[in-house]
Amino acid sequence: MISQEFNPAVKVIEQTLFEEKIPEALTIAAGDDPEWKNISIHLKQKSLEHKQIDEIQKEAAKSLIHKFYEINTTTKAHAQQSGLIRDKIENSKKYEFLYKDLSPEVEILEVGYSGEGRIFGFFTQEIFNVVCIRTDHVNID
Repeated sequence: MISQEFNPAVKVIEQTLFEEKIPEALTIAAGDDPEWKNISIHLKQKSLEHKQIDEIQKEAAKSLIHKFYEINTTTKAHAQQSGLIRDKIENSKKYEFLYKDLSPEVEILEVGYSGEGRIFGFFTQEIFNVVCIRTDHVNID
């Protein structure tokens, strides 16, 4: 049974729910919702150490910088709805190197740039953590 001290709060919630409104105490303020904040980019340690980055061509480098700008000037919700940040990458043999030293809960996403170029990363709140940048598709050799 609910104690008397909680009865006023329960009545307010019941009344609000009866009116089909979600109580403010149970919602996230629009300014605090990471889905509607601009994305910040964080380059994880070793994300730029891939040998392909040392050999990146001028046009691909320009495209990569443009893609980072595009990501950084959009919200997480818009980026996922528009397809800017797309495909979830499974932790399979082909892509296991992306998940190395990461928490099992992490879900790697892919961003395309300059033809076959790919940026791989994951979200924590509105931060896109880049774990790898490649200039071509991942091949199993």
